[in-house]
Amino acid sequence: TVLADNAESARVAAQGATDQLDNTKRNVEAAQKNVERIQKQMMENENSLYVIGNEKNTVEGNLESTKSIQRKVHDLNEKLQSCKKMASSFLPVQRTHQMQ
Repeated sequence: TVLADNAESARVAAQGATDQLDNTKRNVEAAQKNVERIQKQMMENENSLYVIGNEKNTVEGNLESTKSIQRKVHDLNEKLQSCKKMASSFLPVQRTHQMQ
């Protein structure tokens, strides 16, 4: 009968709607898990960037310290050369003995 056919069509439509709703729920849950995974990765990336920034600052500080030490060593070498020249002017010239 028409009523039975309409009821069956309604039941099939309702089942289809239920299946579609279930699929949508699964898709939403999967999307939420992806969002959580991406948010976690973003936090890890931010932490890594923080660590890298600190390491960069440390390296830059070490580089400046190294440059300062190099300048001091250079200055000391110049003073040493100056002292050697000054000392050599006070010392008698040493001659090597030649073999006879």
